Order: sequence, then structure tokens, then C-alpha cells
Amino acid sequence: MANLNRFDFNLLLALDTLLSERSVTRAADRLCVTQPALSGSLQRLRQHFDDPLLLRVGREMELTPKAFRSERSKVSFSSLKMRLRPKSTALKASSPSSLFATSS
Repeated sequence: MANLNRFDFNLLLALDTLLSERSVTRAADRLCVTQPALSGSLQRLRQHFDDPLLLRVGREMELTPKAFRSERSKVSFSSLKMRLRPKSTALKASSPSSLFATSS
């Protein structure tokens, strides 16, 4: 495993999506990136973890044992995402008259 000082933590979202979708194309669609861009991310993840992570078996992608262990720990990643997500700043309208001034 490579040094964490050089690890691109943006790849964790790609890894999370790849492990759940088990398809580079579907994961790319879900992340709103191109398939070649996500393939590049998968290549960097493979280099970092020194593991293929996903292997083509027929028309399917199978998780390697290391990827399977990573998928089981996704609960931690999901809870981290929830903690880092900004709080909603949606307006709470108590009454329309308190939000808008009208002229007569």
C-alpha cells in the first residue's frame, strides 16, 4: 500500500461507487463522470491497493477478496459521508407575509 500522504482521497468516492455498482459504466453514470475517467481512477486505486479490486468474469465484474473486505467496511465510509455533509440551509417559511413585503 502506498503512502497516505500521496493518496487522493477523492478516489474513496469512486471506490465506494465501484464496489456497490460492480460496473465501471454504471458507476461513472452515477458519479456523472465519463467511463474513461473512472477507469483511470480504478487504475490508480489498483496501484494504491496493489490489487485488481474488480475482475471481469464473463460479462460481470467480481470483487477480489480485498475489495470484498473493503465493501464490508463501507458502513464506516457512509457514516463519514453523512457527518461531512453540510447541514441543509433550506428556508423555513412560517408564513408568506413574513417573507415578502407587498405594496398596496
